[in-house]
Amino acid sequence: MKNKPLIIVGVIACVIFAGTATMSAMGMAPTWGAGVLTFLQGIQSHPLTLVLTVVTYMGEWYVGAVICVVLLIIPSTRMRVGVPMFATTAVAAVANQVLKRLFAEPRPDTHRLIVESGYSFPSGHAMIGGAFIFMAIYVIQRHVGRRGVKIAATTVLTVFTVAVGVSRLYLGVHWPLDIVGGYGAGFAIFVVMAVLDERFAARLEAPRRGRGRESVSADSHSV
Repeated sequence: MKNKPLIIVGVIACVIFAGTATMSAMGMAPTWGAGVLTFLQGIQSHPLTLVLTVVTYMGEWYVGAVICVVLLIIPSTRMRVGVPMFATTAVAAVANQVLKRLFAEPRPDTHRLIVESGYSFPSGHAMIGGAFIFMAIYVIQRHVGRRGVKIAATTVLTVFTVAVGVSRLYLGVHWPLDIVGGYGAGFAIFVVMAVLDERFAARLEAPRRGRGRESVSADSHSV
């Protein structure tokens, strides 16, 4: 089965989300990973706060939405890149709002460095942004031919995804459970959308292959 490794990792992501969701429902968010928050509060500085504030706003859902719209407008990227990335981002955004209302976990109320509203679990930046970035890496791996570009793009996107998660903790608007759970849910959604994308692409490719075989057959008969 072609997608088996990806599906296995997706199942692991579901388990991770289920575990963090259970702990959040049990009221463990303020205590789980408290040492991480203490460490980040201990290294706070004005320059670092400025940098991570920029990073956190770059990770907003609407940044990804604008990128998706651009990819949908450009004919050469519309079907292969724009559609799967837009669909993944949209599904993750809707699922995130449903989960936030379901768990209704309050955000941290101390050491906040920016104003943020809404519920805490799971982190929208980690879940929606994670799903967006995971799909971006996926389409790059599928459609970009140069190995060096693939490695560089994957590295940059991975580092950025982690940096966004760290920024949410540093700025005091999420618990560590929110970030881990968000990544888990985001990756699980990405896996489902990637499998669907491959099946959709295979269905689109089948008629083209059929026409190609018919053309070859007609040419051979004419000869």
